[in-house]
Amino acid sequence: MQQQPIVAGLLFGSPLIAGAVVAFVKPEGAVTWVDGKETWLSGKREEYAEKTGYINRFFLRPLFAGLSMITGGTKSIEDPFMRSGIRITSYLYFIGILLYLAFIATAIIVTIALIMVGFWILSFFLDGGSGTETVRVRKTWSGRTVAEDSSGKEVGSMEKAWFTDDVILKDTQGKSVGRITKAALTNDLIVKDGSGREVGRITDAILTDDKVLKDASGSEIGRIRKDALGDTVIDADKSKFQGIFQQ
Repeated sequence: MQQQPIVAGLLFGSPLIAGAVVAFVKPEGAVTWVDGKETWLSGKREEYAEKTGYINRFFLRPLFAGLSMITGGTKSIEDPFMRSGIRITSYLYFIGILLYLAFIATAIIVTIALIMVGFWILSFFLDGGSGTETVRVRKTWSGRTVAEDSSGKEVGSMEKAWFTDDVILKDTQGKSVGRITKAALTNDLIVKDGSGREVGRITDAILTDDKVLKDASGSEIGRIRKDALGDTVIDADKSKFQGIFQQ
């Protein structure tokens, strides 16, 4: 337990140490390398400013823009070794913060995706009949996350499991009736019943943004899609889906 603060201190302090070595030990090779990156960073900033896509827009574009701003903001420092040391420290801290924010954003997106998929499943598991059902997710005044069918009737609730990214499905009485978890080696989502038995999977559809709902044997029993209004819709036979929990 005592090693954790030491490791954290080393990780936090390493950019300062790296910058201090350059500033006070004065290795000429480090100055040459850092100064040589000015033109490269400027070119990358212009290149990614024109590109689209989530990774370019939310990571690479701010990355090179921030590094270029650090470079421009330190040009007035006359001592080349001090200038390079400050740049190295600033570069490392900025990259570390950006990576941390990217990790947090990814974790949030994965959790939201699991919760949404869980509510899609919950609408079929707790409601009878057949046909297409639209499920909407909302927060109640008490902070609970609930799923409601197209008539506004609550069909269940959901909460994130402790210590994992799993999502627990609950009925209207708060009893756990299933779980959604991510497969180890694929992008599939595994559907489990209350006993932990795998009863189905959700996979990516080919050539579309739909999700394919499958039973334990791998047979397709439905499709999960977004309608024109952006609502989540499942096209499947409800009784057939409920049957996989009763095998």
